[in-house]
Parts: sequence; structure tokens; C-alpha cells
Amino acid sequence: MGGPEGRGAGERPGMRVLVVDDNEDTARMMRVLLKGQGYEVKVAFAGRQALELARDFRPEVVLLDLTLPDISGAEVAEQLRGAEGPERTTLVAISGYSSDRIPAAFDGHFVKPVDHEALNEFLARLAIGERKPRDGGATPPPPAAGT
Repeated sequence: MGGPEGRGAGERPGMRVLVVDDNEDTARMMRVLLKGQGYEVKVAFAGRQALELARDFRPEVVLLDLTLPDISGAEVAEQLRGAEGPERTTLVAISGYSSDRIPAAFDGHFVKPVDHEALNEFLARLAIGERKPRDGGATPPPPAAGT
């Protein structure tokens, strides 16, 4: 699997990605896979922990499970949207739900188990600038349900 633009991890700055999932094994595996692609990755296992991490880490992308032990992923997304600074964070829902049950605050959706190749392609499009929310640039289409 290649990283953004098919380059090696050392050839480009890593995008900051926050992975939020209460399944610790899943979250840690996603961290390993994303770090291998050159992304800077932090992991949270609950919603409030994710909000705390996001304040300092300022992720460019949040991969967010919708079912968390303390507050819902949808609530985390709403709070992140309300706290955004000058840069817009890309929020991607990770769930077992179909796309018609994903709150509007999300920019993309992947159904569990996540297709890591499709996720890498999605992140690569973001990393090379296909999505420029502050200047009216194109937004990559969200991943289809089941990918």
C-alpha cells in the first residue's frame, strides 16, 4: 500500500490524524497502519479523551467511531465542529451503520471492518490537497458504504 501520491513516508510531511475507537485493538492497529503511511497519529478510546487530545493535537482528520463508552461519536463531532479554529477538520465516521444513518457533521464514512486500501486512498486525496474547505476547493467524495 502506498502513502499519499505513492511516495515513501519520509518524503512528505505527515498529516495529523486522530483515531477514536473504544476497541483498543482496532484503534492501535489503525495507528500502526497509518503511521506506516507517514501520518502523525494519536489515539483516543473515548469521546471526552478525543476532545481533550484534539485541543492540543489539532488533527487535520478525525477517524471517529460512532459508538463510544462515554459520549456518542456524533456528539464528539458536533463539539469538534463547534471548537474549530481557522482550519476545518475532516471528520470521518467509522461504524457498522449504513451511510444513511451517519450524521451530517461528517465528511466521509467507512463501514467496519474498514477497507484500509480505500481509507489510504481517501487520506491520500486529502493529503495532496484535493480538499480545500477554506478556499472553495473540491471535496473528495465520501467513501461508499461498505468500503
